[in-house]
Amino acid sequence: MDTKFTLVAIAAIPLVLTGCNKTLTAMDIGDLLAADATDTAAKHFNAGTSLKASKKTTVTKTLDYTKNTIAKAPAADFSVTKNKTGGVDMNVNGEVVSFAAADKFIEPDGTTSFGYEKNPNGGGDYKGLFSWSGSINDLEAGTDTNFLQVWNYYSDTDGMGTRGFAVVGAETKPDTIKALPNATYTGYALAETALANDRKTRTRVRGDLALNADFAAGNVNGTISNLMSEVRNGANNGWDPRTPQNGQIAMGTSSINANGFTGGTVSGDAAFNTAIDGDIAGSTYSGRFYGPNAEDVGGVLDITGTSDGDVILGNGFFAGGKN
Repeated sequence: MDTKFTLVAIAAIPLVLTGCNKTLTAMDIGDLLAADATDTAAKHFNAGTSLKASKKTTVTKTLDYTKNTIAKAPAADFSVTKNKTGGVDMNVNGEVVSFAAADKFIEPDGTTSFGYEKNPNGGGDYKGLFSWSGSINDLEAGTDTNFLQVWNYYSDTDGMGTRGFAVVGAETKPDTIKALPNATYTGYALAETALANDRKTRTRVRGDLALNADFAAGNVNGTISNLMSEVRNGANNGWDPRTPQNGQIAMGTSSINANGFTGGTVSGDAAFNTAIDGDIAGSTYSGRFYGPNAEDVGGVLDITGTSDGDVILGNGFFAGGKN
């Protein structure tokens, strides 16, 4: 099954080593392994299965609204579960937020939703969960055909915020990986960044993913190209129009371990660095393969860099289907 990943339009968010290592740990193998071509993430989600992200497929940052700063945070324990009220339960580091059907964020077309949002205690106490891999309606109905799901989560309480991305789904069995032929994956990637000492200066960069997997050698590498950027406008609390961005982003070679990979470098070429007047060479990516024969790949981006002497921090995701 060829999986097609396209950008989902969210109206508003208040987001060369060779060989496979045979020593598998709890972080290397997920709780849900794909059995066959029908074993999609949405199928399990619709059935009420709790979909958990691994430490390789979640990335988190914290926001201090009083100091107007952001900081890196350890990879979160994240899971999503369809609940019995017609909504979704979000679990981030043990904090469970139950969204009911009434909390669904309906898009301007009046029918489509990509997530949930609520303000349970008033003030700045916001909770949110949004999909970047398809309509919530399709995920909940079990009709989405992807083997993975990409989620953007946030929880703001008492002047502090936790925000991040997580990828969950039906993972490829580790024993299947090494025997697979080489593959190229195409899809989509996005990163949201801000200055460490000025969280309101926010920028999103998005682009087309091309990731190469050499399963026999046990490594992956790729690029993110056709870049577009957008800046958060504090005046209207929205995003300014997207503009083309010069250059491309390289995903350096990363070693496959079991059914995933971690520690690959992320860096911009000269044109990209000139465009942002900075450097993101301190950034990394990690991810996993999904589907019975690694039909899908997905993971997260952990962004660290500098611009005009200021520290840039951010996070994001990538997701693609096998060509």
